[in-house]
Amino acid sequence: MEGASPVAVCYSLTEKGASLGPVLDELGDWADDRVALPDDVPVEESASRPGP
Repeated sequence: MEGASPVAVCYSLTEKGASLGPVLDELGDWADDRVALPDDVPVEESASRPGP
């Protein structure tokens, strides 16, 4: 099978898994309010919190 393209695998969340999104968002907000990051650590809001 030399020269063949790698196999593509796609994953998606189940309905139950997706239902954890709001809980994780709230946990992230809680951590943002209570955990101080060192000044040299960039916070990438767009990467951690996708929009609606």
